[in-house]
Parts: sequence; C-alpha cells; structure tokens
Amino acid sequence: IQEFFITAAGKRNVLQLRADIFNVGNLINSDWGVSNRVVQASPLVSAGTTAGGVPQYRINSVGAGAAARPISTTFIPNNNIGDVWTGQVGVRYIFN
Repeated sequence: IQEFFITAAGKRNVLQLRADIFNVGNLINSDWGVSNRVVQASPLVSAGTTAGGVPQYRINSVGAGAAARPISTTFIPNNNIGDVWTGQVGVRYIFN
C-alpha cells in the first residue's frame, strides 16, 4: 500500500494505492502454480480370471467406441481461474 497525503479545506486526507498479484509462481513460470486433475480414477479394470483362477487386469480406456484409447497420462492440467496469475489494483480516498 502506498499512501499519499492531501490537504483539502484545511484537513489532511489520504489517497491509498494498492496492487496485488495472485499466484506469483505462475507469473514467473507458466508451469508453476498450476493444479492438475486425474484423467481416470480407476486406471485398471478387471478382465476376469484365467482358468487357473489368476485375476487379470487391463488398462482402462479414455473415450468411447472407435475413439477409445488407453490412458497415456495420469494427470492433465486444470483450466481454472486459480491456475493462472491475476492482478488487481485498488484506489481508496479517505476523507477526514
């Protein structure tokens, strides 16, 4: 906060200027301060058992039908306002 003192009509008033930056890490480097979400909560699904009773599993797919493909990444970046840097500037005039 930066304050400037102004005398008006014989009274001392204050002008305050303020600047805030949120998620400074992301301002410095776009890979910092970014949250991720899980692509698939269950990466493995049961594929039954063998004749000998041994359980079998397969990697879960992302997508459906012909577009289905195995999971290739565990996390993907979120696209929320909290994942990018933001700034705000404030001005306040205080009368006495």
